[in-house]
Formats: sequence, C-alpha cells, structure tokens
Amino acid sequence: MPGEQIGSLSGDFKLVTYGSSLHWMNIPVTLNAASNSLGSHGGIAVLGMRSVWGGESEWEQKIVSVVQKWLGEDRRAGSSTFDTSTDNKIRFEDALADAGLTVFDIGNVDAECSVDVPFILGHLYTTSYCNRQLLGDNISEFERELTQELEKLDSSGTYRWSPGASYIFARKSV
Repeated sequence: MPGEQIGSLSGDFKLVTYGSSLHWMNIPVTLNAASNSLGSHGGIAVLGMRSVWGGESEWEQKIVSVVQKWLGEDRRAGSSTFDTSTDNKIRFEDALADAGLTVFDIGNVDAECSVDVPFILGHLYTTSYCNRQLLGDNISEFERELTQELEKLDSSGTYRWSPGASYIFARKSV
C-alpha cells in the first residue's frame, strides 16, 4: 500500500521502516500516518543508500547511459520522473519532529563490495527508475546490451561499488 495509507491498518506498530523510499512519498502525510500508527514506545527507521544513478565510477555511468537509452533521459519514478528541484526538499529530521517523533540517532555507514552483472541487474529491477515493468518486453535486449557494455569496461564482470548507507532513527515522543 502507499505509505500515506498506513493509518488504515489496525493495531499499534512497534516499528515502521522506510528503505530508500520515503523521498517518493508525501513525507508529512506519510510520517504523520506512521506516527499515529505507532504504540507508545514505537519508532521509525529511515534507511537509504546512494543510487547507482548518481555514481561517479565509469561502470555506474555506463549503467545510467544504457538505462537512459532504453527508458529516456530523465530518471523515472514509476509513471513520472524524479524531481531534482530544491523547492520541495523536506529534511526527514524536521518532518519526523513535526510528526511528533524524537530523532535519537543519525549516521552514515561506509561500505564497499564487489558486484557482478547479475547483482547489478537484480538491483536495477528493485528501483523505481529501471524495474522490469518499465522495460516490458525489452528485458532480454536490455540485459544483453547492459552486459556487453559493462564487459567492455571490465571483462571480469566484477565491479567495486561503494554505495554507502544512511540512517535516521526516531521514536514516538511520550
């Protein structure tokens, strides 16, 4: 269900989590609905990681160019595109406080790992900008082209990725 509708569920929740998703929602409405659904000691975890779309490595940039070839220049967001304007940026910390929550921990985790083409494809298919539904009947051709382009950069088919991660933990103010 859309995050904005969590209030329609019955019962009190102990924890509501958002993994690289809250920025796609109406943040104030979503967090207010979540806060109202939390029990007296409930909390919210907002988690995220850097997208391949914003990556600086040659292989990440190649992925973006192939995705753009198949799905258009703009970063997709379901049936619309990602809005990069600063006019509607809401700090999660402020929105959590406005929803009656107390932020008690914020941080970043640096991470680096090796990824291969099957991992990259699986990851892309979990995103709003390159999921299987958007590609439709072109999945096989897309996978073939992406694999060929990445193998031109590194024939081993293995790439170093530093996605990093961020977190914000908040609890219901009592």
